[in-house]
Amino acid sequence: MLSFLVAAVVSVSVEVRIYTVVWIRHTMLMVRKGFTPRRFMCIFFALSAAMYIAAFLHACNVDTGLMAYRVIHGINLAPDVYAQNMVVRPHHWHIRTISVLQFLQTIIGDLVLVRFRTYVAWSYSIWVLALPSHYSYSPLLVIRICLPASLAFNVALTVLLIWRLGAVHAESSRAGVRDATHQPVLLRIARVVAETGAPYVGTYAVFIVLTFMGRSEMYIVQCALLPIGGMTFSLMSIRLSGTASDVGHTTSDAGHRTSDAEAGPATSKIGGFASADGSLWDADDYGRSTDDYGRSTDDYGRGTTDYGRSMTDHGRRGGAIDYDRDPLPPEHAV
Repeated sequence: MLSFLVAAVVSVSVEVRIYTVVWIRHTMLMVRKGFTPRRFMCIFFALSAAMYIAAFLHACNVDTGLMAYRVIHGINLAPDVYAQNMVVRPHHWHIRTISVLQFLQTIIGDLVLVRFRTYVAWSYSIWVLALPSHYSYSPLLVIRICLPASLAFNVALTVLLIWRLGAVHAESSRAGVRDATHQPVLLRIARVVAETGAPYVGTYAVFIVLTFMGRSEMYIVQCALLPIGGMTFSLMSIRLSGTASDVGHTTSDAGHRTSDAEAGPATSKIGGFASADGSLWDADDYGRSTDDYGRSTDDYGRGTTDYGRSMTDHGRRGGAIDYDRDPLPPEHAV
């Protein structure tokens, strides 16, 4: 059975090293894509860098606190009870630093990234972020209320984001925009959001349970929240970039497929979800005419009689004309 000290040192070291590898991969990906043509990539990269710096300082701070414990305990400068208090007492400087760093990363990750993405996905509706608040004079009661409420809020926003992606996918399918020969893009993005957010939500839930049980293991789990939280967004960016690249390659021939006239509004929302940096923010830069994902709206979707690719006059919806079997009518001939 590992002691508390060994478990804390091993967990922090492993988590930060894994996070370092993931963040370096994320940085290389964003540098290769370039920052100039994308409005929010620089902001997203700065926030991701701030989260990594917070996690790194957090690891150094934890190691410093544990080193002080090892020195005090190893050379018997004080009884073991005092040495343990160096780790768990909230008034010591390293515990306060941990609290500040966790607060910083929570603001960046939970408030800025998760909530702002959900706010954008729901067409800038402020009501999707509104929750009732309760004030209490008891600090312990506030903690017991805020921890589960924060977890529930995080899960609710993630579910709303995934549900919105599914709703837009269903709307696009009804409009005839989706290419049936390829896997739905929005559903793949929703799966990425769910899978990458699961580790942080699970760790946070374990931390809340241990806190209510009063177990000392909650400090080990608390140390893991910072690197896992930052790792979540880096992994999401990497996987969403892979999804966007796959879609760009597999739908390179989809520009000759057509859709209804009403397909434009349905697909104008899609581009903002498949950005290479995973920000899910700006539909203008990634989906103005959905050229990157099949040119299904502006170029060929609004009455494309000039190009002869709309089969509306022939009594059929969409699809490219086989010019050998279906010659163009005189009014569409170039």
